[in-house]
Parts: sequence; C-alpha cells; structure tokens
Amino acid sequence: MITQVNNLIYNTLCKGSDVAIPTVGSLVLRRSAAIKSKEGFVPPQRTVSFTGELRGLSLHNLIATEAGVDAARADEIFAQWLDSVKQGEKVVIEGVGTIENRTFTPSEQLLSALNPMTTAAPTPKAKGGNGLLIAIIVVLLLAVAGLLLYIFLGKSEPEVVTPAPAPVVEAVEPAPEPEPVPVVDGVERMTEGGNYIVWGVFAELDNAKNYERMLERYYPELDCKIYHHRNDTMYLLAVDSCPTRTACLERMWSLQERDGLFDDMWIFTNK
Repeated sequence: MITQVNNLIYNTLCKGSDVAIPTVGSLVLRRSAAIKSKEGFVPPQRTVSFTGELRGLSLHNLIATEAGVDAARADEIFAQWLDSVKQGEKVVIEGVGTIENRTFTPSEQLLSALNPMTTAAPTPKAKGGNGLLIAIIVVLLLAVAGLLLYIFLGKSEPEVVTPAPAPVVEAVEPAPEPEPVPVVDGVERMTEGGNYIVWGVFAELDNAKNYERMLERYYPELDCKIYHHRNDTMYLLAVDSCPTRTACLERMWSLQERDGLFDDMWIFTNK
C-alpha cells in the first residue's frame, strides 16, 4: 500500500495538480516562463516546491477515491503511509522526492516526467582562422628587415624582399535558407497576429499529442490544437485561441480557477 500511495502522489503531480499532505504541507507545481531565442523556443521547465500551507488535492481524499474506501479506512491507510515515509524530521517519498527543513528535493524520475520536452543545445560557432592576418604580418616584417639591412650595411640598393603570395581564400557559398517545416498531420500553422493560450511547448510531436489526448479526456469541451511556429521545429500545444490577448487572458483565468492543471499556461501572440 505504501508504494501505491507514492505512485498516487507521483501521478497526481504529473497530471498537473498540487498535492496537500495533511499534517505535513503541500507539494506545489512551479514552472519557469518559456524563452524565445534565435535558436527557437526554450520551453518552460516544471518543478515541484514545498509549502507549509495545505493547497491542491488532499492526499486523504485521493486515497479514498483511488482505493474506493470510506474516510475511516482512508485515514488508516494515510497514517500507515506517513509512518512509513517519515524518518525523523524528514519525509522520503520513493520516486517523488524528499521533504526536509521545509524544502522539497524532487527525484530525477519526477523531473524527467514533468519535463518531457527537450531542446537541442545551440551549435557553437566555429572559430575563424587567422591565416590571412598572420601572412600579412610576416610579409611586413620581412620588408622592414630588408630596409634595416640596407641602412646599416650601406648597400647601394636595398634588397627587394618578395612578399609571400597571399593565401587564396575560397569563396564560401552562403548557407541556404532553412526550408519550411513540412506540414504534419495533426499539426497546424499559426495565423499572423493570432493569440493562443499555450499549455506547453514540446520538441517531440508524440509528447504533444499524448498531452493533447490527456487534456481532451479530462475537458472534452476544450479546442486543443498543436501548432508549428513559422519554421521553428518546436510544437506548441494550445487549449484555445482568441482574437485579442484580453479575451485570451479572461479565458485562461477562467480555466485556472477550475483546475491546477492550467496554472502554468501563458499567452503567445504570433507577430
């Protein structure tokens, strides 16, 4: 039963809901904002922090619902679980993380599940060669040396120093413009000036589709769609689009009042 409760906490966090642990505190989902750079989108990073306040879904109620038991039996299961995971002042939840000194350290397994989207690291720029500059400096030094020999040795004519031939620099063809990302079944193009309520940004289309199906299962009334942003290869999962940012904000706030699953959404305007 201890493992089942640990898995219940893990799955609830992965679905986007905070978990309140009676007598302990709450595990709360946090997300850093997405960043748009020259390389493309750096997706938001999700993590979990601890607060002493009771927020989110009560673990006691989750146990009762998941196990199909009454409140009294749920109390017994919760007490057994808490007694097992408490180690003095520390709470160790296998597969989820550790609560110690009012700080939560998430497990690598949980962080990986919360952040399935990845972006390729920017390719470092190759250092340009300095061969041409070095050749010019060598030629100038040889010319100065010949002039000095003429002055100090009294030669009638200075020795002519034949400059070394400058290295041949081959013309480099400019890199071709990236081809537009092909239209993929189930992926749409953003309209110019459109406003979108973005739930997440993904590098893999399969991950975006999995979360799209999850959202539609819980909230079938949502108009979930996956978009490409111009030639960028990232996939944006939006739960709705609106003619104005104000309308998008009002829609987003109404969803956030209903479920913590929508707490980390943000508005993107395709300019």
